[in-house]
Amino acid sequence: MNNVKPIYLLSDSQLLFSRNSTGQYFLASVPDDIGKTNIKAVYIGWSNGDRPEFYELFKEGMSNLKITDCHMISSEFTATDKQNLQQADLILLAGGDVNAGWKRLSETGAAGIIKEKYTSGAVLIGISAGAIQLGYRVPFEADNESVEMMKLVPYIIGAHDEANQWSDLKNTVRLVGADGIGIPFGAGFKYYPDQRIEIINKDKELFYWR
Repeated sequence: MNNVKPIYLLSDSQLLFSRNSTGQYFLASVPDDIGKTNIKAVYIGWSNGDRPEFYELFKEGMSNLKITDCHMISSEFTATDKQNLQQADLILLAGGDVNAGWKRLSETGAAGIIKEKYTSGAVLIGISAGAIQLGYRVPFEADNESVEMMKLVPYIIGAHDEANQWSDLKNTVRLVGADGIGIPFGAGFKYYPDQRIEIINKDKELFYWR
């Protein structure tokens, strides 16, 4: 586990393109975390139905970090897709429908590969639904049950639900008895292997429930 890297959890894609007060991209630390120059980055958009325009945004965000070797992992999960995922240094899980994306991640075995990649040193980025999938459980009920996710981050994650005062997240925290973190629009955090949390955009406040 000595090679395990931080996980980036983002509410939305703004932080792929935003800069801090010093003019540095908020995610500028990603290549340093990976620790190599020839970085292979893959994008999983199964929660949004493999929409190509979002993959284009991913590539643009990666170019801001000087990462150009990018691949889209299709929901067909071909042999080439699996090979690209297994070789990835960076894996991004996109937003969309949490449960639809999770169903495909589970039935293809991709979720297991992502966990293996994490323990062997890949950097993971989850955006919205992707952030939830890297967390402990879905922050709302599906068929009267809060579905378990990858549990790489030991929190129930909520994303950009401040308009509803995080009601689903708070209810699930009470139901399950686990801790929760709400990530508002424009915000994100790094979760370190030693369980430290670093807020990425310090102008934004995370919301915690126990």
